[in-house]
Amino acid sequence: MKRAYFLLFALVLSFQVAAQSNFKPGFIIKTDGSRSEGLVDYRGNERNATGTTFKSEESASPVAYLPADLLGYGFNGGKLYESRSIKSIGIEDEEIDQPFFMEVLAKGPVSLYFLKELGKKERYFILKKDEAAVQELVQEVRQVKQNGKTFTAVSKIYIGTLTNNMADCAAALDGIEKVRLEQSDLIKLVTKYNACISPNAVEFAKPVTANAKFEKGILLGVSNAKATFTAMEGSFEYLAKGKFSSSTNLTGGFFLNFSMPKVSEKLSLHSAVMYYQYKYNGNYEYVKSESIHDEYSGSIEASYLEVPLMLRYTYPKGKTRPYFALGVQNRFMLDFASPVVKHSTFYTSTSTREYEALESYRKHEQGLIGGIGLRAPYKGKINLLAEARYEISNGVSYYESLRHTNRTATLLVGLSF
Repeated sequence: MKRAYFLLFALVLSFQVAAQSNFKPGFIIKTDGSRSEGLVDYRGNERNATGTTFKSEESASPVAYLPADLLGYGFNGGKLYESRSIKSIGIEDEEIDQPFFMEVLAKGPVSLYFLKELGKKERYFILKKDEAAVQELVQEVRQVKQNGKTFTAVSKIYIGTLTNNMADCAAALDGIEKVRLEQSDLIKLVTKYNACISPNAVEFAKPVTANAKFEKGILLGVSNAKATFTAMEGSFEYLAKGKFSSSTNLTGGFFLNFSMPKVSEKLSLHSAVMYYQYKYNGNYEYVKSESIHDEYSGSIEASYLEVPLMLRYTYPKGKTRPYFALGVQNRFMLDFASPVVKHSTFYTSTSTREYEALESYRKHEQGLIGGIGLRAPYKGKINLLAEARYEISNGVSYYESLRHTNRTATLLVGLSF
């Protein structure tokens, strides 16, 4: 299992390296107010806050911009950023105005902004129309000792800031004390206020992003499994030295893909319940002499439910998007059989014996699983999927003298919604 965790870490690292640039259709607004259409590099809120890169077309050289160089930038049908300054402490402890590209969550009579600096907590700001400086929405959390006990005290200073700026709309003030310092609550409140004061002046309102997103679906396909048996000399000769065929079977199941868009729009956690089966037909002949020999024929067959858990990275460009996944899998056995027929010849006498190659077996297999696939929109929220997987598990034998490894390649198609 340590190997599995190491591979997961390597996968995430490789994804980060591979995704150093992510140009999407968008625009920049220069300091003179002019707008240029082209491609803007989307790197996530933390990196987008301190700078961006723009190119007029795919073949053009990219140009880097700092918050002081632009009024803002955005992505077509997506996020919008504006350059706004906040008070900060300089190198010599003096107070300075430091500009950032803040994400616009709502824009109108009152505008709402979001800032996430690298390694720092999320911050929210509002700007009343015709005012020059943004106001931060602050919440203080401190530990208070009283009668020998320690309590957590939360001071919602931001409620007073919101109330002072929205005092001219009674509808917005109704229930304002219950508003949390979170995107969903703040967007709803500011949007409600802007619609109350001047509906025609509402310029932008970002759709509320869910904290968690669940994508479910079905997968059907074909699997091809191969078995490898390795045994100590003199034990399980039929399995260790026999020739076993590969096994091709139908497979299918249901999956759930879990993501947190606010944390990452590219990474998700994939889990499923899949039905798998295999049947390896094998034979082996032991020849001591022309008059003394044994012939073995039989099969190793099993069916089980498999529950994979994979970290998935989805490439963020285009309508048809490739994805890569790596993780661990657990197989829970439903049925197992290992019938063997042994025909023995000893000079002029012959005998036949039937028995189980493995009288005891492991009912819970574990291993590594990886896959690549394509996801394409079909209709509405329905997507088409095509995926190839490869997995290695520790097989059904728990005997110290016999090692069994299953290797399975699977081709799948499916739907997600």
